[in-house]
Formats: sequence, C-alpha cells, structure tokens
Amino acid sequence: GTRGGAPGGADPRDASRDPHAPGFVVQRYLDRPLLMGGLKFDLRLYVLVLGTEGFPAFLSKEGLARFCTAPYASPTRANRDAEHSFITNCALNKKGEAFARSNAVDGGDGSKRSVASVMSELAEEGADVDALWRRVETLVASTVAAMRHALVDAATHPRVDPETCFQVFGFDVILDESLKPHLLEVNAGPSLAMDAVVPVDGGKETERGRNKEPGPGSIAAFQSKALRFCA
Repeated sequence: GTRGGAPGGADPRDASRDPHAPGFVVQRYLDRPLLMGGLKFDLRLYVLVLGTEGFPAFLSKEGLARFCTAPYASPTRANRDAEHSFITNCALNKKGEAFARSNAVDGGDGSKRSVASVMSELAEEGADVDALWRRVETLVASTVAAMRHALVDAATHPRVDPETCFQVFGFDVILDESLKPHLLEVNAGPSLAMDAVVPVDGGKETERGRNKEPGPGSIAAFQSKALRFCA
C-alpha cells in the first residue's frame, strides 16, 4: 500500500490547487521485512561524499542497526497502530519500557546495535553478506548519482572551494526477506552523538561523543579499511 500525509490532515488533492500547500511523500509499505529475533529493524549507514571532481562517495561498513521493541506481525486494521512493532525510529522506541540498552561494544541484544554485529549474525545463518554489501553499494551509488545536480549547484557557491568540502550523509536502509536493501530516506545532517558509555580500546571509555583519551579508535568508522568506494 501507499501512505501520504500532511500537517493538520490536509487533503493531498489540495496540492494541485494551491501552490503553497504542503508537500507529500508517498512510499510503498514493505510488508515482509527481514526480521531478527522476531523484530523489525533498519540500518543507519554513513556515506562520505567529497567535494572533489566527480563527487566520489565512500560507504562506511559500520553504522547502527535500530530495532523495534515489540514483535513484528503483518499489518492489519487491528494492529496498525502498534507503532513499536512497525516503526524503527530510535527517538520513538527509546521512550518505551521495552527499549533494551546494552553495555556491549556491538550493542549485544539491545535495541540499538552495530551493523557489523547484524552482518555477522546474518553470515552465521548462511547469508551471502558480501553480495548484500554489493547491493547496498549499488543503492548508495545510484542515490548519490541522483543527488549530483544538487551537489554541483552547492559547489558553485562563489566563496567556497568545493575541493575543500565534504559531507557526511545518513542513509536509512531496510532489508526485505530476500536480503534486498530498500532506501527509506537520506539525512543530510545525521546525528553523530553518542548516548551510551561503552569500553573501547582495551577498556578506555567513550561517553557522549567525547573520548577521555583520544586515539585511533575514535575514527575507526572512517579508516580506509572500513570504507568502500561506491560512486
């Protein structure tokens, strides 16, 4: 099915009559998402786009897996308001009593885990994770290509040398039962803050985005071995 909406419950047909009417986004609902432990989840992946010629893009192999806090069931009229079963947004789920926090570096069995831990579990179940990454790369490359006209416009600012610029985008991706990735949205200013304290680098602690003892681990997500050139 499809879904549209606007502030105040406006009629979408008004947009064709009023040039100042709010815009609408229509998406096809994915009714057979890949589940893990009976829970629906999505992936927040980070993409670095450079301002150099061609706007090369790099996909980090690490990111966040964000889980719902209630078991998933195919949507019906009876359960369609069960937002903790259908919506993976952390801002919503972490307000619920079932939100699970974990002190494990990879998120353990918590409601927010590392992408690497999810990929590892999929590999243990026999999934071709390398093929999955290739599909994700294709998705990212196609999306960045579609954005290129906007990047060119931004690079023509007379007081900015694009060669000195970069942008980190947050790609929200969901997998279906066949391990096909689907793009939910792209965030131009994804949050990079931390809301948990976990041991890293042999016991040192990182909390609220600030390293007590800065070291190589603080930039591990964007070290060359973790980046995949994708556009």
